[in-house]
Amino acid sequence: MAKIKICPICGSTHIHYVAGMITGEKYKCEDCGYIGSLIVEIDEEDYEKWLEEMKARNMEVEIKAKIKNRDEIERKLKDIGAEFIKEVGEKDEYFNHPCRNFASTDEALRIRNDYTLTYKGPKVDKDTKSREEINLKIENLKDARKLLISLGFKSVAKVVKRRRYYKMGEINISVDNLPELGDFVEVECIGEYEPCKKKVMEFAKELGLKDFIRKSYLELVLEAREE
Repeated sequence: MAKIKICPICGSTHIHYVAGMITGEKYKCEDCGYIGSLIVEIDEEDYEKWLEEMKARNMEVEIKAKIKNRDEIERKLKDIGAEFIKEVGEKDEYFNHPCRNFASTDEALRIRNDYTLTYKGPKVDKDTKSREEINLKIENLKDARKLLISLGFKSVAKVVKRRRYYKMGEINISVDNLPELGDFVEVECIGEYEPCKKKVMEFAKELGLKDFIRKSYLELVLEAREE
């Protein structure tokens, strides 16, 4: 049976050889951007099964776009019937794993001031920020932080934003302002990958959004601080 080479991070087959000889073999994934020597080989039949299982799992399917006029976006949301939910100030602290670099594996772990601990897996396509997301409610922010630090996790950065939440059916919309970055809008649906992706892309088109950004706020903030 034929073997398929797939990315060890996102499972994509869109990988190609980029280097060799003295540095050893290295491959690059066109979907998630992974570069490394580790490549998974899997039987074609097993890959198809794995792909179907992945798409049937609940995923956070999300797109993000930078916006110039947040008032115009919010007017569009109201015109199409989106319900305003609330406005909050969010403070996120991100942590890195003691044994692997989340920046390389495209994962994320954060504590948010709404008493939520969140893990995000690698992004699974090149168009959106779709990925597995696991949320746990916590009772004490300081104790949760102390637990992670005691286990060897290291604090990477804190990200602060003002967020206005809207909802329309299964679609969640966030209009965000970050002091270091400006204004953004995120459109999200949680559920089976394919149906959610279709809904998110159609809603984004209705809002007139384009030039989607796949980087997280953490990545954007760290890049801005380096400039």
